[in-house]
Amino acid sequence: MPKTAYFLREFYESISFRHLNKVGLNSQPNGFALLLGKTIASIPKSPMSRGHAADYKNRSYRKEYLDNDQFIGFRFQDDGYVTMMSEDWALGVFNWPDCTGYKNKPTDHYMR
Repeated sequence: MPKTAYFLREFYESISFRHLNKVGLNSQPNGFALLLGKTIASIPKSPMSRGHAADYKNRSYRKEYLDNDQFIGFRFQDDGYVTMMSEDWALGVFNWPDCTGYKNKPTDHYMR
C-alpha cells in the first residue's frame, strides 16, 4: 500500500484523510459518516459520547437514491478537484445488498 499511496500522492496530488474516527461496526456506518456526514445507526450514550440518533430512519438510505444528499465528493468537485471513489471490495459503502446508492456516478471516476 505505501507504493500506491506514493503514486496517488505524487502523480495525482491526491489527499489522504488522517485521524478518522470510527463511529460504528464495519465499513458502511463509517463510510456514511465520513462521506455524507450522516449516521445510519444510533450512537449509544457512553462516558465519551452523549449519544446520537441515526440520521436515516428505518434504513431509508437503502430505499432512496443518495444523489441529492450532501457528499464530500461534491464539495471537492465544486472546488475544481477531479474525484475518484474506489473500494477494495465489491460490496462497498453504497453497493451493499439492498442499497440503492447513487443513480448517477457521484465522482468523476467511480469503481462501482
